[in-house]
Amino acid sequence: MTIYSLTESGFSVEDQRLAAVFVLKASDILSEAGVGVTDSHLALQFQEALRLRKVTFMANQVIEKREDAAEEDAFSSLLRVVLQDR
Repeated sequence: MTIYSLTESGFSVEDQRLAAVFVLKASDILSEAGVGVTDSHLALQFQEALRLRKVTFMANQVIEKREDAAEEDAFSSLLRVVLQDR
């Protein structure tokens, strides 16, 4: 699961708590199913997702300043660049 927002701190504390409850329940379901996804593995995936969210936010800010663009336009530009590099 990856959580992105166009704004810094885009999710309230309650939203983050709800996501944590969801993650714990999903982890329980996967454990019961014997999928072999450990809590530490999930924690690493979430840490990476949060790191990528921060990097995306910073890149978006750079584009906003360089192009004097609105936040949404900067994100669209960033998305186009990412899709071109695939």
